Amino acid sequence: MATTGGKQVSLDKTELNGQGDVLVAIPGEAHPCDFWSPSGVLSDPCREEAVYSGYFCAYSGQNFGGSEIKMHSCQSYGIPWDGNGSWINDQTPGTKARFYRNEGSLLYTTPAPYASNWNCSTWTNVHTIRPC
Repeated sequence: MATTGGKQVSLDKTELNGQGDVLVAIPGEAHPCDFWSPSGVLSDPCREEAVYSGYFCAYSGQNFGGSEIKMHSCQSYGIPWDGNGSWINDQTPGTKARFYRNEGSLLYTTPAPYASNWNCSTWTNVHTIRPC
């Protein structure tokens, strides 16, 4: 929570000042859970069937698992993870996300939506993502 600059609003959710959310997978779970839903399944706009949800989603684990940051505003989002992870660019057509190193230099630009990478090994080098 301190890395992302947000406000914890529930056991596993941090809001990023109205600009997106960080959803934390509790130990032993493959994905963040919805404690209020009978199914326990949390909605993920990047993984639902509708294309161009307007979101860029970063996942701490491979195969779109682990904790998740849902990004929907044009700003920089801190990435608190190291090692292999994954991402989905499901923003509006033509919108590319940019990954930046700690010193601010550009590391990678994603393809336009719909695009994804189920096994990126760049979180160790990524300091921020700007999804626009």
